[in-house]
Amino acid sequence: MKLKVLKDEKGLLEVELEGERHGFPNALVAALLEDPDVDMASYTLEHPLTGSPKLFVRVKRGKDAHKALKAAAEKLLKDFKDFEKQFKGKFG
Repeated sequence: MKLKVLKDEKGLLEVELEGERHGFPNALVAALLEDPDVDMASYTLEHPLTGSPKLFVRVKRGKDAHKALKAAAEKLLKDFKDFEKQFKGKFG
């Protein structure tokens, strides 16, 4: 995956996730929406075969969209590691 920052303004971040489809951005949006500092998080994929998802994050006044995105990514990483541990415990 390659990240391309399309818009970086105070409290607003738009990032293109080149090489991804629906799975990762969907999980990332879900993690972002768990953050009380996030006002809005969504993504769009203009064409499922040729497009790249664009992720939109808007945070509350005085908060940092970069920090919210980083925290959401770290949460996903922890969740994936927990899943891997449980999976290996059940199926070797």
